[in-house]
Amino acid sequence: MTNNKDYVYYAWLSHRLGAGSSAFKRLINIFGDAKSIYECRDLSPYGLTEKQLSSLADLDLKNEERAINAALNTGFSIIHYNDEIYPKKLKLLSNPPAILYVKGIIPDFDKYFSVGIVGTRHPSAESLKMTQKISSDLSKKGVIVISGLAFGIDSEAHSAALKNGGFTVGISAVKAGQIYPKENEFLYSKMYQNGLVICEHSPVSQVEKSAFPTRNRIISALSDALIMMEAPEKSGALITAEKSLSLKKPVFVPYGDITKNSGGRKLLEKKALPLSSEYDILNYFSGLSDKHFMEIKDDKSEKIIDVIPEEKHFILTNEKASETSRVAEAYSVNDESNVPEELDDVEKKIYLYLKKNFSASTDQLSRDLALSSVEATSSASMMEIYGYIKRMPGDKWSIL
Repeated sequence: MTNNKDYVYYAWLSHRLGAGSSAFKRLINIFGDAKSIYECRDLSPYGLTEKQLSSLADLDLKNEERAINAALNTGFSIIHYNDEIYPKKLKLLSNPPAILYVKGIIPDFDKYFSVGIVGTRHPSAESLKMTQKISSDLSKKGVIVISGLAFGIDSEAHSAALKNGGFTVGISAVKAGQIYPKENEFLYSKMYQNGLVICEHSPVSQVEKSAFPTRNRIISALSDALIMMEAPEKSGALITAEKSLSLKKPVFVPYGDITKNSGGRKLLEKKALPLSSEYDILNYFSGLSDKHFMEIKDDKSEKIIDVIPEEKHFILTNEKASETSRVAEAYSVNDESNVPEELDDVEKKIYLYLKKNFSASTDQLSRDLALSSVEATSSASMMEIYGYIKRMPGDKWSIL
């Protein structure tokens, strides 16, 4: 490990260029380290845009020093690109992270088998069941389970691994120390103890909506194989899967009702592999002689209770949908006047509802918009991060 000042320079590069910038690797390959880039007084010959040059001209490190201290004071460790423990897998990316904020147990990603499990925040009951089974079976075999800490498929993958004494890694899209969604606070606490949470954004960063698809490259790079459980054609999970394919990594799609998995159907057309059980993955791993399975301690499973309360598994029933459909239709996404275009259909419904009602609780959103409690909570939480709505006392939401 190097001294804290070195980390400040990598934090400076990350803040100035932004997460996912390919300019970082180009510069680091030329200069060797972040301090040398910081000390260079003329970066114009190196193919940077005017915006990047202007940003890098700001040499004030106070914000970066504050970021490093804030991370360390909240129990995070920091890894920069030139650290010995920085995963070699990430260096294969054209746009690797300059710096990582991590909390938990750091495994050797280059030694042990790992599988990414991704999918929609609003999965079917069949997909949830398959996620639980595959994550449980793989983690029992000593495979590291990697996902994105969101509601739905992500949370189920992490939870199943923990409950079976396995090891799981969460790649967060928000800043270090922030819990997203807030309802996953207990899951985060268990992962800090028995897994690992990785954040690319410092505790003082301003996280934008683009951070979610950008973090997906880390899931793809760290995973030896990826399972795309269920996703629509336009989704972050599909972006992750397509990134894995571009990295020449196998992508698996479960057998099942493919009509509910349009993203999976699209992937199968792009040479994704069908998945029936964990053995499809393990058979692939058998050809990787340089990899190993983590040793799993049997007593772990006795210490970890269900990290997702039963009510969070709720899937909207047809009966409830019919009771509330009349109200939900009043907030149809067809009425999109003055609604931000970047919101998805569920988020647009919530935006319209709050616009007309000024404020509402999560339960009201769920009831009146025919959403499951998970859908209402996860979508509202995303909108809070994007800066469209704010959380108020009494579990209420309102437009900013």
